[in-house]
Amino acid sequence: MVARTCLAAFSLLLLSACAAAGSGELRIPNYDHLNRKASDKTSLSLSGPWLRLALKLSDADDKDPDRQLLAQLKRVQVRSYEFATDHAYTQADVDIVRRQLETPQWSQLVKVRNAKENEQVDVFICIENGETKGFAVIAAEPRELTIVNIVGSISIEQLERVRRVTAGS
Repeated sequence: MVARTCLAAFSLLLLSACAAAGSGELRIPNYDHLNRKASDKTSLSLSGPWLRLALKLSDADDKDPDRQLLAQLKRVQVRSYEFATDHAYTQADVDIVRRQLETPQWSQLVKVRNAKENEQVDVFICIENGETKGFAVIAAEPRELTIVNIVGSISIEQLERVRRVTAGS
Protein backbone atom coordinates (compact mmCIF):
# COMPACT_ATOMS: atom_id res chain seq x y z
CA MET A 1 0.00 0.00 0.00
CA VAL A 2 2.78 2.46 0.92
CA ALA A 3 4.70 1.57 -2.25
CA ARG A 4 1.58 2.13 -4.38
CA THR A 5 0.96 5.52 -2.74
CA CYS A 6 4.59 6.53 -3.29
CA LEU A 7 4.40 5.39 -6.92
CA ALA A 8 1.19 7.38 -7.46
CA ALA A 9 2.74 10.49 -5.86
CA PHE A 10 5.88 10.11 -7.98
CA SER A 11 3.76 9.72 -11.14
CA LEU A 12 1.81 12.89 -10.36
CA LEU A 13 5.05 14.77 -9.73
CA LEU A 14 6.50 13.52 -13.01
CA LEU A 15 3.34 14.42 -14.95
CA SER A 16 3.26 17.93 -13.48
CA ALA A 17 6.94 18.41 -14.35
CA CYS A 18 6.26 17.30 -17.93
CA ALA A 19 3.26 19.61 -18.16
CA ALA A 20 5.34 22.57 -16.99
CA ALA A 21 8.12 21.76 -19.44
CA GLY A 22 5.59 21.50 -22.27
CA SER A 23 4.30 25.01 -21.62
CA GLY A 24 7.73 26.55 -22.07
CA GLU A 25 8.19 27.03 -18.34
CA LEU A 26 10.92 25.22 -16.47
CA ARG A 27 11.00 24.42 -12.79
CA ILE A 28 14.35 25.83 -11.77
CA PRO A 29 15.36 24.66 -8.30
CA ASN A 30 16.04 27.24 -5.60
CA TYR A 31 19.65 26.00 -5.43
CA ASP A 32 20.12 27.00 -1.77
CA HIS A 33 23.39 25.05 -1.67
CA LEU A 34 24.72 27.07 -4.63
CA ASN A 35 23.59 30.35 -3.07
CA ARG A 36 25.75 29.55 -0.03
CA LYS A 37 28.81 28.74 -2.17
CA ALA A 38 28.53 31.54 -4.76
CA SER A 39 30.68 34.64 -4.55
CA ASP A 40 28.23 36.44 -6.86
CA LYS A 41 24.66 35.43 -7.62
CA THR A 42 21.67 36.70 -9.53
CA SER A 43 18.14 35.42 -9.11
CA LEU A 44 15.35 36.97 -11.16
CA SER A 45 11.78 35.71 -11.39
CA LEU A 46 9.23 37.94 -13.09
CA SER A 47 5.76 36.80 -14.01
CA GLY A 48 2.19 37.95 -14.38
CA PRO A 49 1.68 41.07 -12.25
CA TRP A 50 5.34 42.15 -12.33
CA LEU A 51 5.57 41.90 -16.10
CA ARG A 52 2.28 43.80 -16.48
CA LEU A 53 3.61 46.48 -14.11
CA ALA A 54 6.75 46.82 -16.24
CA LEU A 55 4.51 47.18 -19.28
CA LYS A 56 2.42 49.89 -17.60
CA LEU A 57 5.52 51.77 -16.44
CA SER A 58 6.95 51.71 -19.94
CA ASP A 59 6.58 55.10 -21.59
CA ALA A 60 6.81 53.58 -25.06
CA ASP A 61 3.78 53.53 -27.33
CA ASP A 62 1.97 50.33 -28.28
CA LYS A 63 3.96 49.94 -31.52
CA ASP A 64 7.36 50.09 -29.80
CA PRO A 65 9.14 46.72 -30.32
CA ASP A 66 10.30 46.60 -26.68
CA ARG A 67 6.74 47.11 -25.44
CA GLN A 68 5.42 44.49 -27.86
CA LEU A 69 8.03 42.05 -26.58
CA LEU A 70 7.10 42.66 -22.95
CA ALA A 71 3.43 42.13 -23.79
CA GLN A 72 4.24 38.64 -25.16
CA LEU A 73 6.11 37.44 -22.07
CA LYS A 74 4.48 35.35 -19.36
CA ARG A 75 7.52 34.64 -17.20
CA VAL A 76 11.24 35.33 -17.07
CA GLN A 77 13.55 33.37 -14.79
CA VAL A 78 17.31 33.83 -14.42
CA ARG A 79 19.65 32.04 -12.05
CA SER A 80 23.30 32.92 -12.32
CA TYR A 81 26.10 31.90 -9.96
CA GLU A 82 29.79 32.76 -9.94
CA PHE A 83 32.17 30.82 -7.70
CA ALA A 84 35.66 31.44 -6.34
CA THR A 85 36.70 27.86 -7.16
CA ASP A 86 36.16 25.46 -10.04
CA HIS A 87 33.27 22.97 -10.00
CA ALA A 88 31.40 24.29 -6.97
CA TYR A 89 28.26 22.93 -8.62
CA THR A 90 27.71 19.37 -9.82
CA GLN A 91 26.55 17.92 -13.11
CA ALA A 92 23.40 16.86 -11.24
CA ASP A 93 22.64 20.56 -10.60
CA VAL A 94 22.63 21.09 -14.37
CA ASP A 95 20.91 17.83 -15.27
CA ILE A 96 17.86 18.58 -13.10
CA VAL A 97 17.04 21.36 -15.58
CA ARG A 98 18.28 19.58 -18.72
CA ARG A 99 15.96 16.61 -18.10
CA GLN A 100 12.97 18.95 -18.39
CA LEU A 101 14.12 19.84 -21.90
CA GLU A 102 13.97 16.22 -23.08
CA THR A 103 10.37 16.38 -24.29
CA PRO A 104 9.09 16.51 -27.87
CA GLN A 105 8.10 20.19 -27.46
CA TRP A 106 11.67 21.30 -26.74
CA SER A 107 14.27 21.45 -29.52
CA GLN A 108 17.89 22.33 -29.16
CA LEU A 109 18.93 25.33 -31.26
CA VAL A 110 22.54 25.71 -30.12
CA LYS A 111 25.02 23.33 -28.53
CA VAL A 112 28.50 24.66 -27.82
CA ARG A 113 31.21 22.57 -26.20
CA ASN A 114 34.65 24.00 -25.55
CA ALA A 115 36.75 21.20 -24.10
CA LYS A 116 39.82 23.38 -23.59
CA GLU A 117 37.93 25.89 -21.42
CA ASN A 118 35.47 23.26 -20.08
CA GLU A 119 32.50 25.37 -21.20
CA GLN A 120 29.04 24.23 -22.29
CA VAL A 121 26.25 26.37 -23.71
CA ASP A 122 22.85 25.05 -24.75
CA VAL A 123 19.92 27.01 -26.18
CA PHE A 124 16.48 25.41 -26.50
CA ILE A 125 13.14 26.47 -27.94
CA CYS A 126 9.73 25.14 -26.94
CA ILE A 127 7.16 24.95 -29.74
CA GLU A 128 3.59 23.69 -29.37
CA ASN A 129 1.14 23.60 -32.25
CA GLY A 130 3.50 25.70 -34.36
CA GLU A 131 3.70 28.47 -31.74
CA THR A 132 6.77 29.39 -29.71
CA LYS A 133 6.10 28.89 -26.01
CA GLY A 134 9.51 29.50 -24.52
CA PHE A 135 13.27 29.57 -24.63
CA ALA A 136 15.88 28.15 -22.30
CA VAL A 137 19.62 28.77 -22.01
CA ILE A 138 22.05 26.77 -19.90
CA ALA A 139 25.61 28.08 -19.73
CA ALA A 140 28.06 26.11 -17.62
CA GLU A 141 31.70 27.01 -17.01
CA PRO A 142 34.04 25.78 -14.29
CA ARG A 143 33.35 28.83 -12.09
CA GLU A 144 29.97 29.93 -13.42
CA LEU A 145 26.51 28.50 -13.97
CA THR A 146 23.66 30.43 -15.62
CA ILE A 147 20.15 29.25 -16.42
CA VAL A 148 17.64 31.44 -18.25
CA ASN A 149 14.02 30.59 -19.04
CA ILE A 150 11.81 32.95 -21.03
CA VAL A 151 8.16 31.91 -21.31
CA GLY A 152 5.87 33.43 -23.89
CA SER A 153 4.99 33.56 -27.55
CA ILE A 154 7.99 35.46 -28.82
CA SER A 155 9.73 35.16 -32.13
CA ILE A 156 13.38 34.45 -32.84
CA GLU A 157 13.65 38.03 -34.14
CA GLN A 158 12.35 39.40 -30.83
CA LEU A 159 14.76 37.17 -28.92
CA GLU A 160 17.62 38.52 -31.05
CA ARG A 161 16.45 42.04 -30.16
CA VAL A 162 16.67 41.17 -26.45
CA ARG A 163 20.22 39.89 -26.99
CA ARG A 164 21.27 43.05 -28.85
CA VAL A 165 19.71 45.36 -26.24
CA THR A 166 21.24 43.50 -23.30
CA ALA A 167 24.64 43.28 -25.04
CA GLY A 168 24.56 47.00 -25.76
CA SER A 169 24.97 46.66 -29.53
